[in-house]
Amino acid sequence: MLTSMRTMAGGVCDELNEYITTHKSVHFTCQNETGAYFGYDIREQRAMSAVYNVLKTPYSEYIKSQGVYSAIPDLAISQQTDPRTYLSRELDIGYLVAPYLLLKSKNQALSAFSLANSFPIDQAIWRGDYSNASFNLDKVEREMFSKKGEVVAMYGLISHQGGDSLSHVYRVYFQPQYQLSIAFLLPLSTSIQTSPHSLITSIDCIESLANVNLLSFLDEETQADIENKKAYSVDVWARKDGNREVVTCE
Repeated sequence: MLTSMRTMAGGVCDELNEYITTHKSVHFTCQNETGAYFGYDIREQRAMSAVYNVLKTPYSEYIKSQGVYSAIPDLAISQQTDPRTYLSRELDIGYLVAPYLLLKSKNQALSAFSLANSFPIDQAIWRGDYSNASFNLDKVEREMFSKKGEVVAMYGLISHQGGDSLSHVYRVYFQPQYQLSIAFLLPLSTSIQTSPHSLITSIDCIESLANVNLLSFLDEETQADIENKKAYSVDVWARKDGNREVVTCE
């Protein structure tokens, strides 16, 4: 079952506009209920990216989909794929952002279970090490506000070079007040490292793989300074310090 979702004007959406990376085949919408921007790949008819403010107190309990997904407003239904069709192809329904990270209460669940937040994924990957690694990063995110203050989260899907199949999910977190950042890269694989520290990378490496330009609103010097660094740990983030060390992308 699909239900419509309103587009939010002003407010938090205006604040997040500068974090959006545009693409000709991506439809962007901002949810009224969650204040999250989603980019939906029209050609592939799946989630592409998400931007939102990390919540101070996200919903703390597990939320299970009831098979109802909110449709994307201002986009023809023919250009949207009901995630339940993935199951008929023996695939799982993956969520770019874990629904509980977007919600303050269970009443907002429909907004998180959206077509704009869903993508097809191999069952062995979704139910294997990727799921454990993603959950471990969720736990890190849930503590960010108390440790870092206001943080903007930027998620995205990366395709294999020269193909349409998906290879990675990235997460970039930016603390604008002190210009701190941390970036994670999760391979869509049945066997990956599950500790958050092992998934830390630089924003430059993500930009190279995903062909995107993140934090483009910063001046070039600041952008170059921040993006070529890796955070030391989940607690010690990369920051602007005038050093432009180069991180090797593996």
